[in-house]
Amino acid sequence: GNNLFFVDGVSTADVEDFIISIYPPLDALAEYRTQSGNATAEYFGGAGAMVSAATKSGTNSFHGDAWEYLRNDVLDSRDFFATNVPPLKRNQFGFTFGGPIRKDKTFFFGSYEGFRQSIGVPFVGDYPTAAMRGGDFSSISTQLINPYTGQPIAGNNISSMINPLSTKWLNDWIPTPNTNVPTGSGNYRRTAVQPINYDSYLVCGDHRFSEKSNLFVRYLWSKASSNEPVIIPTFTRD
Repeated sequence: GNNLFFVDGVSTADVEDFIISIYPPLDALAEYRTQSGNATAEYFGGAGAMVSAATKSGTNSFHGDAWEYLRNDVLDSRDFFATNVPPLKRNQFGFTFGGPIRKDKTFFFGSYEGFRQSIGVPFVGDYPTAAMRGGDFSSISTQLINPYTGQPIAGNNISSMINPLSTKWLNDWIPTPNTNVPTGSGNYRRTAVQPINYDSYLVCGDHRFSEKSNLFVRYLWSKASSNEPVIIPTFTRD
C-alpha cells in the first residue's frame, strides 16, 4: 500500500489505494528499480516506494521464450490446526515473442502470462453446540442470570426464552461444531479453497527515427479474479 508503480515511465498504480493495478508478464520485463527514499525528480508521491520497470522490445532477430512455474502440495507440511495438508495447486505460465518489422527501424514484441492458484485456507472458530441451540447451557460452569428479574436461571436452561426466529437464523446460517474440542477451544474447523486467477497481456511497438529520436507504444491488459472464503461455508467474498 501507498507505493507507486511505473512501467516504461507510465504509472500503473491504483489511484484509490496505491497498489499495482496491472500485472506485466514476468518475462516481458527487461529491468526494474526500487527507490524507497530520496527518489529522483521524475517520480512523485508515494510514502512507501517507487518501483519502476522497463519492458523488453523487439530486435533485428526474432526471439522468444515460454515458461511455466509449477508448485503443489506434494512437498508441503500440515498446518498446525488442520487435520491434513491443505490443497495447493499453483501454475504460472506464459510466453514472449519479438522481432523486426523493418530492420534497424521498427520492431514488435508481445507477451502473455497466466496465473492459476487454488490454495487451502484453514479456519478455526467456536459455535454453539446442539444443546446450546436448544437453550441448554448446563455445560457452562458460570451461573446464568435472568436479565429481567436478576434471578439465577435454573439449570442454566433458557429454552423458554429463545425467540423462534433467532433459532431459525442460527440453524440456517451458523454451522454446528464438527470436532470433540470443548467450546472455547476451537470446536469448529475447516479448510476452504481460495482460487486466484489472472491473465495479463502486453503488446509493444518501437520505431527509431534517428540516433536521438524514438517512438514507442505499449498496451497492457490484465484481468484478475479471486474468491476469498471465510469461516462460514455459506459466505464468500468475490
